[in-house]
Amino acid sequence: MRIAIWNGGAKGTVLLFPGRTEYIEKYGPVVSRLTGWGLNAVVIDWRGQGLSDRPISGKSIGFVENFAEYQDDLLTVLEADPVKALPDPRFVFCHSMGGCIALRALIDGLDVKAAVFSAPMYGIQVPLEAASKALISLGPSLGLGRSFAPGSGNHTYVSTVDFRDNVLTSDEPTFRRLQDHAKLAPELCLGGASFRWLHSAFREMAELESLPPPTVPSLTFLGDKERIVSPSMIRKLATRDANSELVICPGAEHEIWMERPEIQAPVWEKTRAFLAPWLDD
Repeated sequence: MRIAIWNGGAKGTVLLFPGRTEYIEKYGPVVSRLTGWGLNAVVIDWRGQGLSDRPISGKSIGFVENFAEYQDDLLTVLEADPVKALPDPRFVFCHSMGGCIALRALIDGLDVKAAVFSAPMYGIQVPLEAASKALISLGPSLGLGRSFAPGSGNHTYVSTVDFRDNVLTSDEPTFRRLQDHAKLAPELCLGGASFRWLHSAFREMAELESLPPPTVPSLTFLGDKERIVSPSMIRKLATRDANSELVICPGAEHEIWMERPEIQAPVWEKTRAFLAPWLDD
């Protein structure tokens, strides 16, 4: 289990949950924002991603037996002595799959003062969704759990798509930086999802939809150009509680924290205001 810690001061600590395929190094610019506010940051390489152990050795397939294993990863992080030594208050920042993991953790009682979500994975945009879900559910029972699901493959997304066609960000310098990562450090990157990962993801998202929402104050950002996760499910789940606020970001794709500067600026301004009760004490 690989984690990285940045010491930013005594204002508190952010637990940063990346999305599927992501890795610690990708979040350098986000960490710089947080440490600039006097916060410490803990960033996680989930099992099977980045430089954490890969369940399927030597393969770049996204795999997990059950989404509960990500909660085991989180518990391992929280119990690490260097993390336990970091100052309170604590906050969780999460993106995409990290949002799904964070929502489960919050429902289970994760001890944080507030949560910030970027395009949380409460649903996935899948063509012919009903048929795809049926096929994905059947795959593991046919012994295909560790195989790439239809439409997936042993490649890194940013290495196979042109900037003009990508669904991650409209900021070209950011996209080129991610391409450089994939070229210079391919061991950090991950390819497509397995049948088992998708089956577990759909099951987890369905269960989270049926559970009462957490009461921790939360702020959720959704790009109006989102094409990876489900905007309708985000709108539904991010507005269920009086302590929750949903902010739509004009012009933003999936990677809201890695968008063009003019898109990021109001996002970070809103986030800083949201955390003001704790940062300005």
